[in-house]
Amino acid sequence: MKEKGNRIKGMDGLRGIAIIGITLFHMFPNVFKGGYLGVVLFFVLTGFLMVITNKKRLCHNKWLIFDEK
Repeated sequence: MKEKGNRIKGMDGLRGIAIIGITLFHMFPNVFKGGYLGVVLFFVLTGFLMVITNKKRLCHNKWLIFDEK
C-alpha cells in the first residue's frame, strides 16, 4: 500500500465496505447476517491507523500525550 499525502490507499474503501455492511445489517437483519463482521473490520482498521499515526509521530519526535496550545 502506498501513501498519498497522509492517507493510505485502500483504507477508505475498506472502511466504506465495513460501514455499508453495518448499515445493511441494521436495515435488513434477516437478509444480511454478517453485520458484526463490519463492526470488527471497522475497529481493526481504526486501530491500525492509530498505531501507524502514533509510530510516525514517535519517529519524528512529535509525540504528545496532550495538545500543547
